[in-house]
Amino acid sequence: MNRFATRSLPRRFCALALLMLPCLPVTAVEEMGFQLGGFGTLGLTYNDSDDFAFVRDSFQPDGIKNEVSTKTDSTLGIQARYRFTPHLDAVVQLLSRHDADGSFPPEVNWAYLKYTPTPDWDLRAGRLSWDVYMLSDSRYVGYSFLWVRPPIEYFGVQQLSHIDGFDVTWTRPLDSGLFWIKAYGGFADEELPIEDAQDYDLGGSYVVGAHANYQFGDWWLRLGFAREALDEAADDLQPLFERMATAGGETGAELADDMRLAGADVDHFVVGLLYSRGPLRLQFMFDHSDSDTLLFTDFYTGYATVSYRVGDWTPFLSFAAIESDRIDRESGFPSGSPDDAAIQAFLRDVRYDQHTTSLGVRRDITENVALKFQVDRLWAKSPAVTMMRDPAPDWDGRGTVVTATLDFVF
Repeated sequence: MNRFATRSLPRRFCALALLMLPCLPVTAVEEMGFQLGGFGTLGLTYNDSDDFAFVRDSFQPDGIKNEVSTKTDSTLGIQARYRFTPHLDAVVQLLSRHDADGSFPPEVNWAYLKYTPTPDWDLRAGRLSWDVYMLSDSRYVGYSFLWVRPPIEYFGVQQLSHIDGFDVTWTRPLDSGLFWIKAYGGFADEELPIEDAQDYDLGGSYVVGAHANYQFGDWWLRLGFAREALDEAADDLQPLFERMATAGGETGAELADDMRLAGADVDHFVVGLLYSRGPLRLQFMFDHSDSDTLLFTDFYTGYATVSYRVGDWTPFLSFAAIESDRIDRESGFPSGSPDDAAIQAFLRDVRYDQHTTSLGVRRDITENVALKFQVDRLWAKSPAVTMMRDPAPDWDGRGTVVTATLDFVF
């Protein structure tokens, strides 16, 4: 989170910056010394179904079934910053959220040094957010966006929250707008729940990427690319792979080999477009993921959101969808999958075919506090399912989730 970013933007961009404030380049001269701030979300989330457990993103190992819970969407973050000189500062951010361990341990989400030799250049090194999508820098800062949570079909499948490495940003005025490029690289240091109580260790996997941005008038366009190079094998899944090879003969052996993780690459091709004029805001984002492994399947995902502010109230409508590229449209599994219930159940759990329509409203109570209410109607096209834990065999793929949050920054 960076509440100070908006100070350097023209007034006509302030409304847009409220949504995207941590992601924009900072060029203003700020005060020296120590600064302390934070953010948080108090969330109540209700899933009306017993047939699946709803989760916010792929980091959450368990979800909620036919209950009201605070664990899904509640977060708390503290950020400390020390500005040594006009060109050098340090930032540390601690974040508490429901994570892969099923608890809320504070973790170091950011910890970096930033060097700004000239107004055109920013260089950072340390622990940084994985800035693969628009809003990635602030996806846990509820106050910075409209929804109660970023769309799960888009942000929920983001495998990393941070990397240990560096990034470089070059910014330059262009015609009547602002153009900037960011390039980054580093290593992962997180675990990702895959099946039951099994986690996949992303540690040692390296990430590289870049994106180009152009902000002009009421528009902001972003084009990006990122690659994850996976380092570790999924040792806990080896018995299943061996069973797949035995049960499925040659086809099963090929599928098991296609599910290797060590040495596999996952590429993301990303497009983002935002429009903000007066009370009207439009957001559109799209990502195509191309993977070497069936465990992180190829997919297409995107969302569109429209909102219109009336005084302190901002109602909005959003639609998000995700669909795997390599599945048989009749069965939901890769073509030629072994006729084995356990194997097919596993393959189903790593297929993506879902969309969600969301209707909500945000009320800005003060300049630092917002109240939100949102209803999500989701449809996971059986037998492929995504972002849900423990789906019932006879689930029809439909569900309703209702959420209220209180978001704040300080």
